[in-house]
Amino acid sequence: MNIQNSNDPEPSHLPAEANSRKPSYRWMKRIICVLFIIVITGLGFLAHKWKKGSDRAGCIMNIRNVQQCIRGHQGMNNLGQGNPIDWEYFFLGPDAYMPEPVCPAGGTYTFNRFIPESGVLGCTCSLAKSHAHEPVDYDTW
Repeated sequence: MNIQNSNDPEPSHLPAEANSRKPSYRWMKRIICVLFIIVITGLGFLAHKWKKGSDRAGCIMNIRNVQQCIRGHQGMNNLGQGNPIDWEYFFLGPDAYMPEPVCPAGGTYTFNRFIPESGVLGCTCSLAKSHAHEPVDYDTW
């Protein structure tokens, strides 16, 4: 025996909107997630490239500053090329020209022991070849 409550409507008696499904935004959510991942990955890649370029520029500025210190010291003390350079005087003495430079990318600087001729760098970075930590044109330095 089937007992049915008279207050329960039959499924066919339900309104049309109750039988229809609401539109699903599942695909839109997936597309937004994929686009978000692509944007975050792209930003990470660009940040790495920016940091590498910034480190290179900072290193070249350090090399340039050392070169200017050498030329200033040479001019103030009437020294010629080939004279020895006292790097402790440049970096540590009471009249130090500048603090000892540090490569932003972790490279190490090698300093010439003598005042170089024009067009030769007074110091070089260990990352000069691998990361291009070298000025492009320094013929007149």
